[in-house]
Amino acid sequence: MTNPVSRKYTEEELEKLKEVFRNFPTFKNEEGGFCSSSDCAAWCAAIGLERTPEQIAEYKRYRDKHYGGIITMAEFLNTMRNIHDTPKWMKARAWCWDKNGDGFISLEELEEFLTYTTSHDPRVKGVDYETFVKEADTNGDGKVSIDEFCTWIEKHLAK
Repeated sequence: MTNPVSRKYTEEELEKLKEVFRNFPTFKNEEGGFCSSSDCAAWCAAIGLERTPEQIAEYKRYRDKHYGGIITMAEFLNTMRNIHDTPKWMKARAWCWDKNGDGFISLEELEEFLTYTTSHDPRVKGVDYETFVKEADTNGDGKVSIDEFCTWIEKHLAK
């Protein structure tokens, strides 16, 4: 299987990914299929994503905190489309960072993003909220929308 990088899969590749998911230790074939966050190391190994124990622990912590400690088959397959391209992966997951659903990124949401994303890609560096708003708020309304956030991610990771 080739590395999945932001693309559509052939039916054969999709079936291989589903089989990988079904073979995780905690796989349950209920509600479309899901696994426990305790399989984080297995997820990374299965897709050739080399991560430190600290990064694995952060992935698990995040899944536990925000998703009840599970990943569904659909989430896994969606994540696989972008996992090796951090800006595309972040854009695909941008909705995750808008915890209150208002369409904007608050200070708390930025801090959560930076904590998690730094564990995924060490190129991501911390930034204070005032600087973030200055850099990301392109329409001058004093807030950072999800679209502005995605644009900022791409620029910030290109540095």
